[in-house]
Amino acid sequence: MGAAASRLDLDSMDLYAVLEISEDATSEDIKQAYRKKAREHHPDKNQDDVEGSTRRFKRVLEAYETLSNDNKRSDYDMRRESDISTEPEPSHKPPPPFTPPGAWTEEIKIKHTKSTGSWSEWLYGLAFRPEGYSRYAFRPEIYAANNQCLGPGITSHTVYDFYRSLRGLYFSKDDHSEASVFTIIENFFICIAIDEQLWHCADSHESRAYPRFGCGHFVWTRDDWDLSDGGLPQEVHRFYEFWSTFKTLKSFEWIAPYTCPQFVSAREERLCRKANKPYQERAKAEYNELIRKIVKALKEQDPRYLMHLEIQAQKHATRGQGAESGKKNKKKGKNKNKNKTTW
Repeated sequence: MGAAASRLDLDSMDLYAVLEISEDATSEDIKQAYRKKAREHHPDKNQDDVEGSTRRFKRVLEAYETLSNDNKRSDYDMRRESDISTEPEPSHKPPPPFTPPGAWTEEIKIKHTKSTGSWSEWLYGLAFRPEGYSRYAFRPEIYAANNQCLGPGITSHTVYDFYRSLRGLYFSKDDHSEASVFTIIENFFICIAIDEQLWHCADSHESRAYPRFGCGHFVWTRDDWDLSDGGLPQEVHRFYEFWSTFKTLKSFEWIAPYTCPQFVSAREERLCRKANKPYQERAKAEYNELIRKIVKALKEQDPRYLMHLEIQAQKHATRGQGAESGKKNKKKGKNKNKNKTTW
């Protein structure tokens, strides 16, 4: 093995880079790349650097085990996108009233001096709860009221923090409290909708209706509802149809690696905006993809969707039994006619 390869620090490299594959690599691509890299870094092939090659081989194995597993790969991609996001982390925390959603009010700050970096940190990270004030009592209108100044609004970092905060929580169809998973997720997506209205592109005239996530009383589709129970519940499939193809209306114009000094010419300003455009488009794409992945993960755990699948399976089984019964009756009829005597 060459000296250059022996100096590779795979531990600091992205897992895709470790295997030298693209982000859209197929399972077969991953398998072939792993075989190649495993041979290259196997300790038996590197007797002059057993310790280093052992470390590199473990990293190659880690890359393969992560990227060849769909769930692990999806989770890694989300972490990776958050880490490499072109959205800058806030360099400062804006003073009230321009605090992040769910942030402490001035009254609470006086009583409990505690600063927070994001509303999801505030929502889940407290070791205590202020008297008479529930940390789950976050309301979308708080976010709307506290985000009236020009700024990035909700970022990919915030979205990813929210996704991580959901781990360990579970749905309960009978829990309708402020602390229920349904309420937390409902509030979050209402905030996303408000955020879109606050920070959408000035030249965008698109009018949107944002479907609700709802509660445990919602059904996937009304076909799943037993009419004998009375009433017509709201459907949740519309929520997933909308958010699984979500495209932000925000311009992400605050993503600007190239800044124009004051009093530049119109031409220089256009060139500056043009140079920033690819970074803004990438940030938008990352933001869209993160939200879609969260929606996909929620759907796979949503009891209303799982109930729908169960109902569909039962209907399919019933139809199958009916068809099989029809075939048997038809066969019996043929045999009966065959045994008849024609006079």
